Amino acid sequence: MNPFLRAIVADPWEQHIPDVPRIHARAFEACRTALEMVRRTGATQSVLVHGEPGSGKTHLLARLRSHLAGQGASHPPQSNLPPLPPALFSGLRLRAGSRMICRHLRRAVTGDLLRRVDQGPTQLDWLLISRASRYVNKPEMSDRWWARLRLPDRAEQASEEAQDLMDRLVRDCKLPGNLATVLKLWALGRCRRAVRDWLAEGTLPEAELAALGLLPMPDEADPEEEALDLIESLSRLAGPELPLVLCFDQVEALQADSRDLEGPFAFGRMMSALHDRTQHMLLITGVQSTFLETMEQAIRTADMDRLRETLEVLEPLDAEQARLLVAERLLAAGRREDPLAPDRIEDPPREAAPSAARGPSPDPCWPIGSAAVDRFVASGATGSCTPRRLLAFCRQQYERWRTGRDAPRIPPEQTLQRQFDTAFEQALRGWNPSRSDETLSHGLPLALLLVDPSRTAARADVPEADFAVQAREGRATVIVCNDTGNRLTGRLKRLREHVQRHGGGNLVLVRDARIPVPRTARKADEHLRALAQHGVPLVRPAADAMAALDALRGLLADARSGDLTHDGQTLAEATVRDWLVANLPSSLKELLDELIPADATSGPDPLYDGLLEVVQQRHLVRASEVAEQLDCDLEQIARCLERNRDRFGVLAGPPLVIFERIEV
Repeated sequence: MNPFLRAIVADPWEQHIPDVPRIHARAFEACRTALEMVRRTGATQSVLVHGEPGSGKTHLLARLRSHLAGQGASHPPQSNLPPLPPALFSGLRLRAGSRMICRHLRRAVTGDLLRRVDQGPTQLDWLLISRASRYVNKPEMSDRWWARLRLPDRAEQASEEAQDLMDRLVRDCKLPGNLATVLKLWALGRCRRAVRDWLAEGTLPEAELAALGLLPMPDEADPEEEALDLIESLSRLAGPELPLVLCFDQVEALQADSRDLEGPFAFGRMMSALHDRTQHMLLITGVQSTFLETMEQAIRTADMDRLRETLEVLEPLDAEQARLLVAERLLAAGRREDPLAPDRIEDPPREAAPSAARGPSPDPCWPIGSAAVDRFVASGATGSCTPRRLLAFCRQQYERWRTGRDAPRIPPEQTLQRQFDTAFEQALRGWNPSRSDETLSHGLPLALLLVDPSRTAARADVPEADFAVQAREGRATVIVCNDTGNRLTGRLKRLREHVQRHGGGNLVLVRDARIPVPRTARKADEHLRALAQHGVPLVRPAADAMAALDALRGLLADARSGDLTHDGQTLAEATVRDWLVANLPSSLKELLDELIPADATSGPDPLYDGLLEVVQQRHLVRASEVAEQLDCDLEQIARCLERNRDRFGVLAGPPLVIFERIEV
């Protein structure tokens, strides 16, 4: 296989990435130095790294994560656990709307804390083990004490010990009561799904909250502020022994278009809050050099100062670094293909190689050749020598050496279609209700401005709104509303009060069609109907429209951040935008048409949510049973099924049986 096929590190959690420490050594050392400063002072530090597309920003973060994973302190010989890491790591791509950026951070950080480290404990386990070591009689045995908490024959004693630990953490780290309760459940190995959901979202269904002993979030609470509060609490829990490293990538994706400054502004405010409110944290941000001007324009000077205490640039490769990178790629390929001879790459079949290449060479860059690498660096034909450009050049050279001809050219449209289809399928199969808000609040403004460049992002002057778009047809102010429980009721109540005072005008509610409004949420349903009477429509995107929107925002985020490539070259954002406009799925077009101009005649379907809730609980249910549960007749059920044929399927009877359609 061609060892130069892969030119992008998409995720800093990727394993076994060929690496040359001499490349970007200064930026890497700046991150290490800042982390040591965090350890010594306890104060949060920040580093801003910038470079050209393809310069290796995500690769640098992956190197740091790998370095941390390999620098653990040793455990006693009797321990079965891997070494304690010197820091906790979280990396996130900023694919979020400006009104949900802190919640996006919360989901990413808690998700990474629940990752397992080298098949051992999760990062959250290590965080609690590290804290527990301060309280147990034998600190060096804290990991074994932790493992005993989950032994079934010690349930009562373990619960007391876990409660004692949480009482100490509440006192010493000022942990909120709900977080302490959730961490106790995690320590005991109980209610894992509920713990994950609460850590990510800050809420659960009311019955589940009560069963776990958790208090619901107050109706008037701001979920963005709650998210920041959780990150602040985790930073206090971390301590100097195990600081938190948070890495921010694809900051460029926060913009709905090049004129939108609200996203970068919100990022600056969040980073400033993290810097001032947290302890024991290192904040690393990676951006394109060309985006610095936008950040300076959008972000307050005081906020910029907080997020770039250290500023580093990823310089182009010089000839020596380029040769080292090529040699490392070839050597890594040899290790994979021939474990018995890790220091060389096998010669391909003679008939497949040009006559000039016959067997291994002392040149570490063979079969590319050090001289060819030097000439590429010196030529500057494609601009400065970034790792991505060098790997693209070597890909062609290796293919020519291996087969005697250039690699076949694939049209960029084919690459884009493949990427879109893959993202679409992943979004359908991996759907999680908690991600619907993120998809809609981030994706809808991108799509609305994409299909009509004359539209502009506008300031949302309604407190509950996620974004606003000004168009020739009028203005649309969109409220994404996938909440449940008290949060849903409280939000709709505040919105209803606003509409009663100021009118519904250009407002439109959007709620994922797969998330029903529970039949028990009578006040929420009342508010929805009142809003519809004031001209506020409710739009329910179907699963395929949501998946298309998720794929669209992913492609645009990669393109805007310089992370989308074709044949090893960075694809221009304009190319991606043109392709998306020409290939927008019909389901997504229909959704966008419902938003501008907003259809003031559409309100909540009187039976839809109840029917959806029943079939999601029962999977297959007789129409007569549904009619009994919803207190309606079969004719009303039939009309609801006809209006929502994309959501419900029917098995012809008798008896008539209803099920939920699932996109696969």
